[in-house]
Amino acid sequence: MSDFLDLQLLINGIAVGSILALAAIGLTLTYGILKLSNFAHGDFMTLGAYLTWLVNDTELNIWLSMFIGAAGTIVAMLIAEYLLWKPMRDRRASDTTLIIISIGLALFLRNGILLFYGGSNQQYLLPVVRALEFGDLRIAYYRVIVVGLAIAAIVVLHLILQILRLVKRCAPWRTILN
Repeated sequence: MSDFLDLQLLINGIAVGSILALAAIGLTLTYGILKLSNFAHGDFMTLGAYLTWLVNDTELNIWLSMFIGAAGTIVAMLIAEYLLWKPMRDRRASDTTLIIISIGLALFLRNGILLFYGGSNQQYLLPVVRALEFGDLRIAYYRVIVVGLAIAAIVVLHLILQILRLVKRCAPWRTILN
């Protein structure tokens, strides 16, 4: 029984770790491109989850809800870019100022989510599908999807970055890109 429980916990941990890996990639890209530690990154992820839940709560398909939630999060991030980050970069704000703005934005988003949605757990309306069963081991289908999508996103992002690196090194493009 102990081996079964260990394996079940390992599989559940891999699913949660996949979500954390996606968050880490977003933070790494933000820091790598903008040289900014964006403390609001996790709060934007939470906003996306709650927007997805809000749309899904109207009994809309979960996949369409995720797409709309992601689009809403992108809009919120673009608003933050044009209202906060771009003006500060234009003024050549110090790193300390940008970090303080990032922390303020995180607090604003976090408290806005608490104000509108409350602090209790919410649950998506998922279609009822049997879990994959391997003896006593049960793996919820959405955990498999999360891990698969995380791996796909990581691989695609890696390929995009490698292609861009190759394009930048190519002699004719070097003058255009620099």
